[in-house]
Amino acid sequence: MANRAIPAVHAQNLPAQSYKGTSFTVVDGQGRVQATLASGFNGAELTLTDQGSPRVTISNSGIVVKDRTGRTVWVSPKSGTMPAVE
Repeated sequence: MANRAIPAVHAQNLPAQSYKGTSFTVVDGQGRVQATLASGFNGAELTLTDQGSPRVTISNSGIVVKDRTGRTVWVSPKSGTMPAVE
C-alpha cells in the first residue's frame, strides 16, 4: 500500500529540513506498513501497525489498543485523560 502512489523514502543523515504533507507512512525493509501519521478530521492521528493490522491508534478522540485478532482490549477514558500508572 505505502509504495503504490509514492516511492519509499529511506532515512539519511541530512541537514535538518522541513517536510510537509497530509500523511506519512513508515514501512519496514519489505515495504510493510509499520506506522502512519495522518491529519484527521479533528487533528493528528497516529496508528501503529503489527503484522498488517492496526494495534494502537492515537487520535483526538483518544487511544485504542487492539489484540492480534483486532479485538479492542483497551480504550482511554476520554481524550486527553491518561490513567495514572506507577
